[in-house]
Order: sequence, then C-alpha cells, then structure tokens
Amino acid sequence: MPRDFSLPEGPVSSGDRAGVRSRGEKSNGPRVWCARVLQVGAQRAFALLALSGALCALACGSSSNGDSTPQGGTNAQTATAGSTGNAAGASSSNTNAGAGGTNAEAGAAGTVASAGTSGAATGGSANGTAGSGGAAGAVAVGGDTGQPDPDFGTKYPASSRRMIIRDEGNSNLHYVNLGNPSENWVQKCTGWARGIQLVGDNVLLGGREDGYEEYDLKTGAILKQVKTFPKTQSAYRMPNGETMLAQDGGDTTLTFLAPKTDVVTHKITYAGYSYIRMVRPTPQGTYLLPADQNLAEGDADGKILWTLHQPGWMHIWEALRLPDQRIVLGSAFGATLDFLDPTTHMITSSFGGKNMPDAATIQPSFFAEFQILPNGDFITSNWQGHGGSNGSKGLQIVEFDPTGKVVWTYMQDPAVYSSIQGVMVLDGLDPTLLHIESVNGMWTPVR
Repeated sequence: MPRDFSLPEGPVSSGDRAGVRSRGEKSNGPRVWCARVLQVGAQRAFALLALSGALCALACGSSSNGDSTPQGGTNAQTATAGSTGNAAGASSSNTNAGAGGTNAEAGAAGTVASAGTSGAATGGSANGTAGSGGAAGAVAVGGDTGQPDPDFGTKYPASSRRMIIRDEGNSNLHYVNLGNPSENWVQKCTGWARGIQLVGDNVLLGGREDGYEEYDLKTGAILKQVKTFPKTQSAYRMPNGETMLAQDGGDTTLTFLAPKTDVVTHKITYAGYSYIRMVRPTPQGTYLLPADQNLAEGDADGKILWTLHQPGWMHIWEALRLPDQRIVLGSAFGATLDFLDPTTHMITSSFGGKNMPDAATIQPSFFAEFQILPNGDFITSNWQGHGGSNGSKGLQIVEFDPTGKVVWTYMQDPAVYSSIQGVMVLDGLDPTLLHIESVNGMWTPVR
C-alpha cells in the first residue's frame, strides 16, 4: 500500500543572462564593438526564449491530466466529466505538482508543505503557496513522519492496541487500551462525534449535529462545545487551525471557522449534493464529497470537477486520496472499501462485501469511518444499526491487509457497545500534534 511517491526536485531555470561590458572596459574599435553588440543581443534573445519556454511549461505542462474522462464501467457505474484540474505542474507527472516540488504538497528537502485555506498547494515551497482563491499554508508537515512503516504491526501489536471507538448506537465515545484496560474511559456524546481527529495538546475533535465538540484524550471530559451551526454532519480541523464543518441543507456547504473564535471565515457551497457525511481535503486543495450514491470532487470555488454515481452505494461515508492518486472510500451499506481509478474514477477493486470470507461471523453491514494504518492495512468500523440493542451482532471492527485479506477483528462486548460507527487507532500517533489525512491518506502530524 502507501509507499514513497516523491518525485525528484528540479526547479525550472530561466538560464544565465549575458552582460554588457563595464564602464571601464576599453573599446578595441568599431568592428569589435559591433561584434560585441551582436553577441550580447543574441545571448539576451536566447535567454528570453529559454525563460519563455519554461514559463509555458509551468502554465500548461499538466493541465490536460486534470480532466475526468467519462467511460463506461461495470455495475452501471457512471462517471461525469468535470472541468480541468486545479494547479498545473511544470514537467511533472503529477497534475497538481508545482515547479520543482516533489508532489502536490511537497516542499524543499523532503518537507511537505500544507495547502492553504482553500487554494491548491503548489510544490517547491516549504511554507506552502496557495492556489487561486486560497491563503498560503502557515504550517509544514514533517517529511519524516506520517509515512508508511512496514514494521508497524511488530512495533504495535494488535493485542495491546490503543483505540478511540465511537459507538453510535449508544451515543458513546470510548478510549480503549487493550494492553492496559485500567486506562479505558467512556464519555456520553451530546452529538454524534463524527470524524474523530487528534487536534493537538491531547485533545480530540468530533462533529455534532450543530457544530463540534472537543474532548480530553486522557479523561474523555468535554472541553469545548460549539452549537450554533445546525445541520452539521461532520467536523475536520485544517492545517491552518480552521475548523471545517460539513453541513447538509439540501446543498452541501463547507463552513470554515477561525481558530479559537469560531467566527466564519468563508464558505464553499456545492449545489445539488446532499446527504453529505465526512468531507475530506485532498493534497491538491480540492475536497472529496461523499453524498449518498455519489462521490464528487469539488474545488475551492464550489465547482464540481467530476462525479461518480454508483447504484450499489448507499449513504457512502468517507473517501481519501492515496499517494498513487487512487481514491478509497467506505461504501456504507455496501459493506466494502472501494478503490477508484485515478483517471476514470471507476471502481477497480473492493475489500469486504456481503459475501466476504467469514461473512457469517463478521456480518458485514455498513462500513463507515475507516483509517489507513502505517503498514498499509485498512481498519474500518462495521456498524450494525441504530439503537442500543446491536452489541451482539457481528464483529464491528475489521482490519484488512493491502491485499484485502482480513488480518484482525475486534469482538465488542455487548454489555458495553451497541453499534460501532467510528474507529481510530492511536498507536504511533503523537497526541500533542494536530493530525490530518490530506497528505497521503494516513493520519499525518502537522508541525
């Protein structure tokens, strides 16, 4: 699964310019002087041509790769073409890579620059340069963290795993330490706490139906409540400290709140897209919008770039972009993790399903919130329905390896849980730092 997909750095050069002779240089006669003038003129013309060619490559190099091409697919999948992709790259295979950047969010010397508030990131700057309509990123993501780790399972065995579990059936949030159960806690959620996220200083963020809440990771105590944004479906903390609320009022609206004050800084509306759940930013500065049977990608101006409609989906939950540009999403009632081609956006493979191996025991029902682990495994919740009487149904946390094989499950205690809809493995994460999923799909710390 996720590997290092960095591209070599290579900033565009404008060429060396030739200079004219200095004031103190002695002339050797009219012929020599004329020859010098012709030489200088030719050198300047060559330099201008080189600079013009580089600028043309920067402006036009990759724009054609950003278009979605509608193609026929199996299972009645329908892809709708969108407008051209966001940031053009200079002589790069990545549509959104900036000149000299290692990828769409890459900065110098292996440091990944985070995208701005709403613009697309253009690589080659450690501080992050925002695309049109966005502010420059203020923080950098450490290039040596949040990366694939094939030894993750050895370092952090599942038998001693630490997790945050969201039980929608009982409206509870749990901290679970399998290696030291004495540390476990449970907190009654006043909202549904969708989209659990580490936001730094040992604080958890969770969405509620009218805003968001923050919880103390050590005790579960509610530290903060924001309750003035009705029809909120989920919350997400951006790299610049803003909180993004996904609101569903017939259309999907992303509302961005200023750090600490929670004053609205700006909004993005995607008309015609409803039943939204967990919106996630991409490395390209766009947003993946899971809306019932449709997955769309929208830009920072509210323009839909492409849409995939899949009749087999129902209430799809969350989608993430992987380093190879594929997209993985939880299909909810389809009980699968589906992988989409980066160009056609058609489903190319799936994990799980109603007829998966051991289906009688696992009882695949509804794959909602999921996480990509550093070893490339995928861990997902397997929700069993509303209400408090579902704890004995199925295995409600399932882990797949990169081939789709089930390698671990969690048997919930029916006396404690009813219906798990969210899971977050804390092993290997630094709770003192904000973590985001918009770098490579994995939770990555922002420094």
